[in-house]
Amino acid sequence: MWREDNIIEEIVEDSNIEDAIKTVLRKRRRKRSFAGRRILADVPKAVERIRQRIRSGRFKLGGYREMTVDDGPKVRIVQSVSLEDRIVLNAVMNVVDRHLKVRFIRTTSASIKNR
Repeated sequence: MWREDNIIEEIVEDSNIEDAIKTVLRKRRRKRSFAGRRILADVPKAVERIRQRIRSGRFKLGGYREMTVDDGPKVRIVQSVSLEDRIVLNAVMNVVDRHLKVRFIRTTSASIKNR
């Protein structure tokens, strides 16, 4: 497998980060949350803040919270990251997926999008 050069610039493009914001905030409950309202109130500022975190190499997951979910007869423990971390992860994975997908063979995995 060969190395991809400088995909950070693709990750921090305005269009990529804005697409990630739209994808993560498409559900009504997330838009109405405190973090969602703060991001939507000033999208350019949020894009710049996310860009700086990625470009500087300072991005680390800020932890997660655990919840118990009743799924019929099963009780599951679900872990969730913050909204801004979810946006950063989405922006990174959009670019990584685009670069890796061309290398996959037809039978690589069932979880690949649009298969």
